[in-house]
Amino acid sequence: MCDYMDAIATEEFNIYSIESAIEIIKCAFSLITDYINEHPMAIINPSFHEELVVNVTEVLVIQFSSFNHLEDEPIENLIEMYVEEAVRDFYTFVYPKRSQVSSAIYSYPTNIIDIKLTYIKSIPFQDQRSDEWYEKRHSYLTASSIWKAFGSESSRNQLIFEKCSPFNKEKYSGTNTDSPMHWGQKYECLSKHLYEVEYSTEVTEYGCIPHKYIKCLAASPDGINTLKLSPRYGRMIEIKNIVNRDIDGMPKSEYWVQMQLQMEVCDLDECDFIETRFKEYSSEEEFLLDSIPLEESLVETDFGLTKDGRKKGVIMQFLELGQIKYEYAPFGITKSELLKWEECAMNKYKDDVWVKTIYWHLDEFSCVLVKRNKLWFSHAEKIIKDIWDIITYEKINGYAHRAPRKRKFNNKNTLHYEGEMSGCMIDLESLKMSDDAEEEL
Repeated sequence: MCDYMDAIATEEFNIYSIESAIEIIKCAFSLITDYINEHPMAIINPSFHEELVVNVTEVLVIQFSSFNHLEDEPIENLIEMYVEEAVRDFYTFVYPKRSQVSSAIYSYPTNIIDIKLTYIKSIPFQDQRSDEWYEKRHSYLTASSIWKAFGSESSRNQLIFEKCSPFNKEKYSGTNTDSPMHWGQKYECLSKHLYEVEYSTEVTEYGCIPHKYIKCLAASPDGINTLKLSPRYGRMIEIKNIVNRDIDGMPKSEYWVQMQLQMEVCDLDECDFIETRFKEYSSEEEFLLDSIPLEESLVETDFGLTKDGRKKGVIMQFLELGQIKYEYAPFGITKSELLKWEECAMNKYKDDVWVKTIYWHLDEFSCVLVKRNKLWFSHAEKIIKDIWDIITYEKINGYAHRAPRKRKFNNKNTLHYEGEMSGCMIDLESLKMSDDAEEEL
């Protein structure tokens, strides 16, 4: 209970006065602090803000319930307004908001960012998704999978088993071009370029970066703003190319944790969370028809826009030594330039197999800012180190008990778990994998 309660909740107390409002906001601020200390991992959840406001409001409503008869307006509405004000102050001075509604700009000393980026650049580089990159990542707890440490016992078990198991290069050798993971990889380059164009900046990709002091932790950011003249200089980016789910600008739990760990590893304080939705045309004809009519077009580059002014473009897919490769037509390319570009791409891959040409348009683009939360990480660090200690121990002493239970399919709609859970029947029709469920990279 906050220290202000007894002082302000008296018979003479007027809950509707300015003085009382200030005192209630102070009290709410104290209760918010208590809530954060008691629930340090709560901010992982997308509904954190709403849960925080409800919790603090309920406590204050109980305390001031005797004043509910003074006016027609329910006291709950008034107190909730005061709590929201206290939460805004808390976000400003103590605890960064889980995510900003837009990609706001904050100023940081350029020379400090210079030093941090110079250090990151000095770390040996591996191309992302190369064999060397996968192998290096396997020896760390990486930002993209560490969220499992904060999840259920099942997800923790999965993480421990994955890290105890020997590195298996073959796990990453296959290519399923229809998977959500591959969709994300295919459009990551476009999303990055869209971001660069939108914010007049340059983004540099790095390999697997180990934490400077926490030896078990590493991250592979999608990129860092490295244009020194940009107001986003030193800001990281995290890209998610969405297939099915709604884009609401609210990072899912695993993505928020991923960004916090990336910022901690790189010792940077901001990350732009980018979500895009690309849609593909069924044919070249459909792509061409969805253009601004020639008589309405002011410039030839309008060929690169849909009828409603959204960006669209072309990707060529090739098969090179069993690996899928993509060539991306530049934004703003004209129709005549596109023909030349296609010819150059075919010449570049003349000894390989052309698979298909993909025609796309941008359906949605969202960019919100996530700030580093050092207070959260101070609590998360112990959880991370504890799970690494378990991994280190079980690598030597055995981890077979964490292996996934074998599954046996009885028919096309159900699966059967062998062993202790042999009575558990799961309807596969009810299981829907999210569009990002496979993406851990």
